[in-house]
Amino acid sequence: TAMGLLKHENSKYKNTNFSGSYLVKNKPAYMGYIIMHHFHLVDGWAQLHEAVLQGEPVETRSHGDDIERESFQLGMFNLAMSIAPSIAAAIDLKGRHHLLDLGGGPGTHAIHFCLANPMLRATIFDRKTTEPFARETTAKFGVADRIDFVAGDFNEDPLAGSFDVAWLS
Repeated sequence: TAMGLLKHENSKYKNTNFSGSYLVKNKPAYMGYIIMHHFHLVDGWAQLHEAVLQGEPVETRSHGDDIERESFQLGMFNLAMSIAPSIAAAIDLKGRHHLLDLGGGPGTHAIHFCLANPMLRATIFDRKTTEPFARETTAKFGVADRIDFVAGDFNEDPLAGSFDVAWLS
């Protein structure tokens, strides 16, 4: 309430318009994942001085690989959702057939390029641990049948396939 995220009315607390839009998990503009990603990073950053003094990494709290991965992947989705629709609308991909989303994570850009270009297919190329997030988000937007996922490390693994446009964000 002191931060302006809740209203107190008639002995009850309610979301403000802001918190109702950005801090409720099922809302399109939800930003909680990126907030949690930053929360998971703060412990390491708070000990930066120790790492510098010791000349080696310091031990940080772990919230669990799965939780931290979800916060990162869906946090990147949160951030990209604020720009991907306008980017996809601004870039002319008419005549293009297959987009490579290199390091595409949860596929936010591939999704919006496909939504803006009904004849376009896309392939997300990213680490295997990213695949469940990409599958979930492409299904949620109704484009899972047009977006493939290929697991790999783009610093080491060859790209298989034929693409006529590539996206790296």
